[in-house]
Amino acid sequence: MDAVNPAVFRAYDIRGVYGEDFDATFAQRLGRHLAAHLGGGTMIVGRDGRATSPVIAHAVADGCMYAGSHVVDIGEVSSPQFYWAVRSLGAAGGIMVTASHNPSSDNGFKAVARHGELLDVLGGHELRQIYDSHGGAHGAGGALETRDVIGDYAAAVAYAADWRGGTELACAIEAPRPVSRVLERLGPVAPDDGFAARFDADGDRVTFFDHGRALP
Repeated sequence: MDAVNPAVFRAYDIRGVYGEDFDATFAQRLGRHLAAHLGGGTMIVGRDGRATSPVIAHAVADGCMYAGSHVVDIGEVSSPQFYWAVRSLGAAGGIMVTASHNPSSDNGFKAVARHGELLDVLGGHELRQIYDSHGGAHGAGGALETRDVIGDYAAAVAYAADWRGGTELACAIEAPRPVSRVLERLGPVAPDDGFAARFDADGDRVTFFDHGRALP
């Protein structure tokens, strides 16, 4: 693929069709330039459950390591779990491979930089400037670590909600595996024909239904 479709750079992220609008070389360069832009510190790399996400995430991690970053690959997670990991692990920033609620043929990237306790979401315009920059030089010390953060995330959710367990949740749930894993840790979930919750592909949107009617 000789060129990148400039339309992939959206207001808040990057989205397009993998193999048509962007490829693994694009993902590697994006990771390399963003890691260099953030000073080569620790970078978190996560991904959703799309079929193309593992190869894209691998390319992102490879680019970050080339820039000298210590990469923590947290595997398949929801976007909220990714944001939490960037903060809780004290990373400089990170990239989540996802196209959110877009069709399964699409994929893309959400990128953040950490400033103390705050996360700065890097929009498509800023990411294009970083991608097009002359940064991304090779840095020493690049390394890869894999870590499962969902157990710690579930504990953080329980603490924040003062959840003590012991109550069965009566709800039909349609959710990506990372979200289901958290709910399973918090307590039993029983199917319910009347009440339902449906999460999107990266777990940052949920719609509730009452007997098939979406609740506002």
